[in-house]
Amino acid sequence: MLEVSSQESDHFQLLLQRLGKDGVNYGDIPVHSALVDNVKRSMDHLDKRIAVISIIQEGKGVDAGERLMIKLQSFQDKQGGIILKKILDEEVDHIRVGYKWFKKICE
Repeated sequence: MLEVSSQESDHFQLLLQRLGKDGVNYGDIPVHSALVDNVKRSMDHLDKRIAVISIIQEGKGVDAGERLMIKLQSFQDKQGGIILKKILDEEVDHIRVGYKWFKKICE
């Protein structure tokens, strides 16, 4: 679980650095708040937190990965593509870890 947390921190830093190269800071671009909303809703429920964040939301990110890769290629953003590929590869493992823990909690 610590490895997943460490990788998520790395993902955030990679994205901050990439956005920074275009003069964009975190929070400058309005995005949906589903992650924060789901974290708030699952504060007191470990099973819900793991299911919603570690399985569903991570899965949605992986599902959107191909579309994002195509978009980055259309912008000729090679660095963004490299970062996204790294993140997507690691997110698949994060889903596996989340599922493993979800099964243990349900047992």
